[in-house]
Order: sequence, then structure tokens, then C-alpha cells
Amino acid sequence: MCGIAAVLSPIDDNANGIARLALKRLQHRGPDGFNHLTLGGSPRVYLGHTRLSIVGGETAVQPLCWEIDNNKRWYLAHNGQLYNHKALKASLIKSKKVAEEDFKTDGDSEVLLAALATSGLEWTLARCRGMFAFVLVECNVISSSCEQVETVVLCRDTFGIKPLCYTSFGNMLIISSEVQVMPTGSECPQDVLPSTYLVVSTNEKGSSWSFEEHNYDARPSLASTVSKCALSEEYLTRSRELLIDSVKARLPAKDGAKYAILLSGGVDSSLICRIVADEVYPDSVHAFTVTCSDSKGDDSAYASLVAKECENIEHHIISFTTQEALDILPKVVKCLESSDGAMVRAAVPLYLLSRHISRLGIKVLLCGEGADELFGGYRLYESYQPGDTTDFKIELNRRLKNIDTSELQRVDRCTAAHGLEARVPFLDIHFAQVALELDPKHKLSHPSLGRISKYALRNAFDEERFVSLVTTRQLLPNSVLYREKEQFGDGVGRDWVHRVQKYALARIGDETLSHEQAELNHYKSYLQDDLLCLGLQEIRSNRRRASWRKNVAQGSDKTGRAQPRLWFPVSEDKLLTQMNLTKDEVNRFVVDVLGWSHAKMDSFRPSLQGLNSLITSMLERVPFHNLTLLTRERRPPTPQEMKMDMMTGIGGPCAVVNSFFSIVLDLIGFGPSVYLLSCDINGRVGCHVAILVQIKGLRFFVDVANAKPYAQAIHLADSSVKDALGGSFKYNLRYATCGQMELHHNRDETAAITFDPTRTATLSSFQTMIARSRTESDYGPFLTGLRYCIFPGHAARISAVRDACIIEGSSILKKRRGSSRADIVAAVKKSSAHISGFERLVVDALRVLDRQHPDWFETSSSILAGRGVAL
Repeated sequence: MCGIAAVLSPIDDNANGIARLALKRLQHRGPDGFNHLTLGGSPRVYLGHTRLSIVGGETAVQPLCWEIDNNKRWYLAHNGQLYNHKALKASLIKSKKVAEEDFKTDGDSEVLLAALATSGLEWTLARCRGMFAFVLVECNVISSSCEQVETVVLCRDTFGIKPLCYTSFGNMLIISSEVQVMPTGSECPQDVLPSTYLVVSTNEKGSSWSFEEHNYDARPSLASTVSKCALSEEYLTRSRELLIDSVKARLPAKDGAKYAILLSGGVDSSLICRIVADEVYPDSVHAFTVTCSDSKGDDSAYASLVAKECENIEHHIISFTTQEALDILPKVVKCLESSDGAMVRAAVPLYLLSRHISRLGIKVLLCGEGADELFGGYRLYESYQPGDTTDFKIELNRRLKNIDTSELQRVDRCTAAHGLEARVPFLDIHFAQVALELDPKHKLSHPSLGRISKYALRNAFDEERFVSLVTTRQLLPNSVLYREKEQFGDGVGRDWVHRVQKYALARIGDETLSHEQAELNHYKSYLQDDLLCLGLQEIRSNRRRASWRKNVAQGSDKTGRAQPRLWFPVSEDKLLTQMNLTKDEVNRFVVDVLGWSHAKMDSFRPSLQGLNSLITSMLERVPFHNLTLLTRERRPPTPQEMKMDMMTGIGGPCAVVNSFFSIVLDLIGFGPSVYLLSCDINGRVGCHVAILVQIKGLRFFVDVANAKPYAQAIHLADSSVKDALGGSFKYNLRYATCGQMELHHNRDETAAITFDPTRTATLSSFQTMIARSRTESDYGPFLTGLRYCIFPGHAARISAVRDACIIEGSSILKKRRGSSRADIVAAVKKSSAHISGFERLVVDALRVLDRQHPDWFETSSSILAGRGVAL
């Protein structure tokens, strides 16, 4: 990571001063030294460079010069790193274009210059693997002390990892790595676009400039809206190997610069961290995580899980306070060159973390940016339907082409502000090419597909395909590898931004503004006098919006904290955690209540097969009923009461049974990807609690508290018809055009259950429903009749009571009228004999019904008789 400053001008005394001042302002990018050269006559080029010394040693001082035949000289100021410079150098020597003794340094920049001078721009750029921005000056040698500038070339790497921009100031052309070094009064700056080079020309007097733009795009897949590569084992292997190779290529030499990993706890940075740990083992790897100390819900716990996976990872958790964030905001916004809300939110913690890391003598950071753009990791992509692959591909390409105006801009400015070089393995040209070749249908994460975002990337590192050579385990635990995505601003703590918004609203004093708009206005206030920065920010924003989807409003590209939280793991549910359920209690529940042997419990491993075994046992052993609603105090049960009912096998309504089962699943190994679902039944919104379980990136619907036997977990993308009870009950899950998942029974076109697959719920969100079901007689049948259901014989039989109707046997169609209340008690007793005290509970419930609704049994029996149901 370095800084470039250049001034092209007619002979002008002011130009030299401007160039020197620009270099001084860029010293944060290159704290290890700076140098500049004055080239040519008219026009004259002042070419400067600030250096962060990583490769090449003391002799690799820039700008560099390469001379051919005493009549041509090329000068180069280069920011970045070529990871294949040794191979490129060998290729040049083999072709006899250069000799070993021609090189004065061991650095990558001189190899780049030699290739440019001897082989030309197109040849060189097609072979560069790395990140770069450079200014190349070609001069004709007039004499040993005199030369004439012939051409000036400005160039950036394929994705724009390293910045380079330019502007006019009077009759001068100013070129720099950052806008802040440009003199006040300059024209609106422009970026050198990624994957392009500009050839700068001037008139004879050197008083005006023109640009010839060339695109050397090394990403042919970006030019096409169709990619055909299937998600095969071969593809997963190739992509995994290329990512590992990319990470290795970005590691400094063993005796080189100190480096570290930015470890957020998300899958992208976690993969980078573990690949590095395996590669350098047993040498130590330093990994840094940032969190807000006075905010809740950060990702440091997941980062710690990653660190524990390999003993050579030294994990550092760095905290900042909300006040520190507020104090640093002006500096962050100015160094970022942007007041964009999403970018600033993520920049503040990175800026503070970079400041800490730089004080430790570390120079190189590896980070996980780029994976979301390559594999469709952002939540906004969920709006693309399975048939929208062409539009989806276009949008992926758009974001990737403009990543230099968002993620890369944030990473470069925040790290460079503290003399650090950030490297992004996911944007390696070879890996990115393979990622782009994957058919976009495999990157879609529409809810109807029932899979997590970036499924292909995660699956490539699943233990079925790859394990660590050091630990012989999967590189990452499932809780990290298949974890739902958080934005970086979320991951450091979910409410610190709300505090910033509250602060901004108080500062601005306009109560008509929303919290978010006040926040954005506050950020803009730090740039209100910086017209150059504001102008370039607008150009960059327009570039990002240029091909934004027609059905999404411009400006709604929200990938930061502005998005609401949708995924609420039961392990973080405040009410559910009040059960204080332990793993030992879960084991006891599965053995004592579900009837598993200790050997079966000990050998259990979380899998789809294991989940279905648990579902079957729940249906067989734990009844779904409303008896406790009738016999208990008319209020929502406490978490401890719910726990007691389940630990004794009594069961209960959906809110009790499914909520408790969700915690069991979480603690038995399916966590943290276990969630509650809010379901609608017969027009009653949110009246039923179900479960969503994600297993290795695939999402499944689970419901063990229903009068119907959903005897297996249902993948959200599986619309096939399933049957139970000897085929007498059929059901299937469908995605409806309204955006809801619908569960249908026996091919009935009316949905029995509907739910939103894009959001999960907390137990507290059901409290109103639970209270109503216990206090309002007209809110469903919970207080006016009897409901009981269990599925004995490994869920192959049914034993159910619905008021006076008794269903028994291997078919849901085997219905009869109860002859008396005692007949109902006897029917329930047969299938609940394994539950201590359950008969007493039934008798008490019948007494309550008889007291509050004396004719409930007779009314139901009469209706059944009218339908032809016999005794």
C-alpha cells in the first residue's frame, strides 16, 4: 500500500509545490518514505510516491526507472502488489526481453515496470495477478540529462482495489491516490475506472489535456449475462483450490512484513483465517475482531469459535465505545471520501481497529471483501425469483464492476489511513473468474429455494469434501460455515448505530426527520465544505445506480445497518433462554420423555436423518393439546412452566411444544440456525408457532405441535406431496406468488398454514396471541372445546380427540363419536399411559368445560351425527 501523486504541467513553479504538498498529505499511505522526480520539459511531469515497505527492501524506492537502448526511459509510480511477480519476471527473462542483471531490486514494482517497458500494456495487464494502480511515464531521451515526455498512462487493476483519480487545476493535471490531496478550486475529480487505462495527451504547449480510455477487462464473464457452469463436485473442488491458492499468494514471505487477519465472525473472513492458519501451522496467526463494548449482539463469539478451531490462531478482540465512534466520525467521513450511510457505518469500526493494529507494527491485512458480490451474499438479492437469472446476473455484475465505490473504497481508505495494506483474496482474478462462471441459478437465495446465501461457497468447504490437514476436521464449525449473514456494521453490535442516529437527531434538532435521515444528514455535514469530495461522491453514487433494477427504487440499495433484523436464533431469544435449559437436561428429556436409549443418544449427530428421528419421537411421545389452557390460570405460561410441562412429557399447545423443541434442537447440535416461525391459520395472523431449522445451508419447516402429522422436516424448496398414516393424510409445501409459503392438506387448494419464509420470530412476539388464546373464547377453539392429539407407533398411528370426535388407528379417516365423556377419557388414557398424571389433567379439563360450556359435548356430538359419524 502506497500513495501516488503526480502533476502534469507546462513549466510552472507552482506545480512543484503542489506535487510536494500532495505527497506530504499522502504520507499516511506510505509512512516508510517518499520520493519524487521531475521529468521532461513542456509538458513537465512531477511524479511522486510515498512508500509502505513490504517487498523489495531498501533499494525498491519509487518512482522507478527502466531504460532501453539509451533512447527510451519509462518511469513508474505503483501502488499495490503483484503476487505473481516472480513468475512474470522469469517469463520476461526466458523470452530474452530482459536479463537478470537488468533488475536493481527484488520488488514486484520493478517487474511490472520491466514488463510494461518491454512488452507493452496489453501483454502485461493480461498477465498481472494482483492489485495495482500506477502512473507510467514514457520519455524520449534527448541526452543523458535531457528527456521529453511522450506519453503518460494512468491505470487501475481489474476490480479497482487500489484507487487512482485525477482532476484539472488551471492548466495542470493533478493525479493522486486520494481526493483530499487535490488543491481547492480544482475541477470535479474523476476516477480512473477499474480495468481501464487512460493514455494522456497534451497539445504542443502542454496547456490542455485529452484522454484516450482503453478497457483491458480480464473478466470475460462480466460481459455476458449467462453463465453455464453447474454446481458439480468438480466445480466445488476447483473453486475451493483456487481460493486456497489465492490466500497463499497473498501471504507475505516468512521473513517479510508482519500480517494479520480481519476476522468478523462471518463465513468469508473466517474461511480466510482458517486457510491461513492451516498454511502457516505451527507458526502463529494474528486475527483481529472489533466490537462495540456498550452495544449488544456482536459477532465476537463466532469469531472466537473460529479461533478455537486451530491452536495457532492468536485472537485479539478490540472494543470501542459509542463515544469513541462519535468522536472519530469527522475523521472517518473525510478519509472515506463519502457520507454514504452504509459505508460510514461499516467504516467506523474498521478505522478504529486499523488504528490499533498499526500500532503493533503490522503492515498487511487479509480480509473477506468480494465474496458477497461474487456469490450474491446480500439480502437484497432475495427478491430475485428463480426465473430471474438474467436480471440477477446483470445485477451481480453491476455491483462487482462498481465494488471500488463501496466495499473496496471503505477497506482501502480505513486501512491506508493508518499505513496498512489490505489484501482481498476473494478478488483474485483466477478465483473470481471461476466464481463468475457458475450458473447464476446456483447463487440465487430466493426464499422459495430454501437455501442460505453463498451456498456454493459454503458447500465447497463442507467436511464431506474437505477437512483441515492440521485438525482433520471441517475448517469451520457449522455454526459459522452455515451461519446467516450479518452486515459488518451489525456484527460489531446491533444497537450502536441507533445511538449514533439518536445523537445525530439531537444535533440537527429537526424532529420531522427519521433517525436514519438525521444520521445521513449528520455525515454529510462533515463534507459540506469539501466540494471536490462531494462531487466525486455523486459521480461514484451515480455509477453504482446506473443499472439498478427497474422495480427497485433508486437510492434503496441498502446493504448496511438500515435493514431490519430478520433472523432471530432461539439461542438469543430472551424468553426462551429464561428456561435455563441445559445440555444435560436435553439429554434427559430425549431419554426419559422421548424414550431413546442412552446409546442412541450418545451416538446422535445433527443431520436431516437425526432431525427426522427426533420429529417422529416428538409426535409419538409428546401430545399436542389445550388441556393446560383450560385448567391453568388464564395467562401466558412462564418459561419455567413451559419447561416443566415438557420435561414431564405433558406437552401442550404449539407455543409450548414447538418453542421447547426449538431449544432442544439448538442445544443438541442444530444451533445456532434454529428459529421460530410465525404462522397464520384460517385468517388468524400469527396464531401458530412453528420452527425453521437450517441444516448445512438448507432450510426446513418443522412442526411437532399440530393435529396433523408432519412426520418429517420439509425443505422449503420441496413441493412434492408427502403422505402419512398409511396414505390417509397427504400434505405439501408451496411458495405462493404473494411471497408466503403455504402448507396444503390432501391436495386442498386452500392453505392450512401460511408463513413468511424471509423472517423469523421471537417468543415475545407471540405473547399477545398466547394471552388471547387463554382469555378470549372467540379466539379459536382453545377455551370452548377439547383438543388432544398424539401419533403412537413411530407416528404410524393417530390418537386424537376433537370435542366429541375420537380418531384412532392407522388412518386419519377412522373417526367415531364418543359415547360419553368417560369414553373420551378412556381414549386419551390408552395413548397417554406413558405420561404420569395425564389422565387427571383430562378429567380436570372436562370439568372446566362442563362448568363453563355445559352443552359442549352434546353440541359436538349432534354435529358429528349430522355428518354421519357413527358412535
